[in-house]
Amino acid sequence: MPKNIEFITTNLGKERRINTFLQCDYPSSELLKNVSIKISPKRLLDQTPTELFISIRSLRDKW
Repeated sequence: MPKNIEFITTNLGKERRINTFLQCDYPSSELLKNVSIKISPKRLLDQTPTELFISIRSLRDKW
């Protein structure tokens, strides 16, 4: 591996703040607002954390 490659180091606390997939248990209003652009806001309100994760994952699959 070349020595001039830079790696990003992080910790779990930082990952929880920046990684959308780790925010499904307690989603922020900003996360829900951004996801609701692509998914019906009404559908988002009734989702469990697992269902929210699957919804976000399905959006990523379409990038």
